[in-house]
Amino acid sequence: MNKNLETLQNKPNNWKAARDLLREYREKQARNSYEIIKYGLPLINKKSQKLSKEELFEVMEQVFLAGLDVNIEESKTLLLKLQKQFPKSLRVTKLSGLLEEAMGNWKSAITIYKSILKNNPSDQIARKRLVCVSKAQGDVVLTIKNLNNYLSHFQGDTETWEELLEIYLTQQCYSKALYCCEELILAEPNNYQHHYKIANIYYTIGKRTDLIKARQYYAHSIKLLKEQNLKSYYGLYLTANKLKSLYSKNLDQSETQINEQLLQFAADKIKNVYLKLEDNDTKKTVLDFFEKNK
Repeated sequence: MNKNLETLQNKPNNWKAARDLLREYREKQARNSYEIIKYGLPLINKKSQKLSKEELFEVMEQVFLAGLDVNIEESKTLLLKLQKQFPKSLRVTKLSGLLEEAMGNWKSAITIYKSILKNNPSDQIARKRLVCVSKAQGDVVLTIKNLNNYLSHFQGDTETWEELLEIYLTQQCYSKALYCCEELILAEPNNYQHHYKIANIYYTIGKRTDLIKARQYYAHSIKLLKEQNLKSYYGLYLTANKLKSLYSKNLDQSETQINEQLLQFAADKIKNVYLKLEDNDTKKTVLDFFEKNK
C-alpha cells in the first residue's frame, strides 16, 4: 500500500501525508478522484497556510478536477475561490470551461473556449476541448472540423491524426483516411502500425493499383517488425491472393512471379506461427486452409 495513504488511514489529519500523497498523484498524473477529494479538501480548507501559494493553486486545481468526477458542487465552490484569487488567469478560465462540460452546458463551454482562441488562436488546450465537446455531443461533422482546425496549428500531433483517421474510416472517407496515414508515416516512418493501417485502407478500396500498394505497405510493415506481426502477414497473404484471383490477367510475368513469391512467403510465415501452438484443433484448421488454397 502507498505509504502516505497508509499514514492517512491511521491519521486522517496528517497534513504532510496528505500533501505528499497529492504531490505523488500529480507527478504520476493519477486521477484517484475519491482519495484526492477526501484528503485534498481538508488540506485546502484547514491547512492552506502550510502550502506555498504555487502549491496551493496546484492542489486546488487537482481537487477541482477530481470533483468533476465525484462531486461537482465542490468543484463549483473551488472555482469561485480560484476566480476570486486569480480573476485574469487563463488557466482558471479553462477550468470554468471544464466545469461547463461536466454539467453538460455545451454552448457555455464552447463560448469559453472560443473566447480564449479569439485572443490566442494557437491555444492547444482550448482547441482540444472543442474537439471533446463536439465528440460528447455526437456531432461527427463538427468533430472532424475541429480536429482539422486543431491539426492546422499542431501538425505534429500524431495521436490527433490517428483519431481523425479512425473517424474518417467510420465514415468510409478512404481518400481522407489515406491522407491521415501519410501524415503519420511522415511523422513516424519507422512505426510499423502506420504502414499496416494504410495497407488496410488500400486493400479495402480493392482496385488492382490499390492492392499493389497495399501489398507494398504490408511488406514494409513486416520489414519494420518481422516477429509478432501476424496481422501484416495475413494482410500480405490476403492481398496477394486477391491480386491472383481477380487481376492475374492484368499482371505481367514479372509481377505475377513477385506476387506468387510474396503469397508463398506470407503463407509459410503464418503456418510457422500456428505450428508452434499446442492447440491441435486450431493448428489443423489453419494448415488445412492453406493446403486447400495452394
